[in-house]
Amino acid sequence: RCRDVSALIRDLNAAGIQARPLWRPLHLQPAFRRAQTGPVSVAERLHARGLSLPCSVGITPEERQDVVDAVVQRLS
Repeated sequence: RCRDVSALIRDLNAAGIQARPLWRPLHLQPAFRRAQTGPVSVAERLHARGLSLPCSVGITPEERQDVVDAVVQRLS
C-alpha cells in the first residue's frame, strides 16, 4: 500500500517512468460541477489513491518490466 501517491508519481517520473494521477471522476470536473450525482465514494477513493502507469499496444516486454521493477522498488 502506498502512503503518498503524489510522491510515488513524482519519483517514477524522475526515474523516466511516465506515471500520472488516475482520471478525475466526472462529478469533480468543472463542466459537471452543478450536475446532480449520487454517492460516488468509490470513484473519489480511486482518484485519491490510484495512478496510471505506462500502457500501450507498442510497449515492449522490457519496458513493461522496467515499470514493474520501478514500482516494486519504490513500494518495498
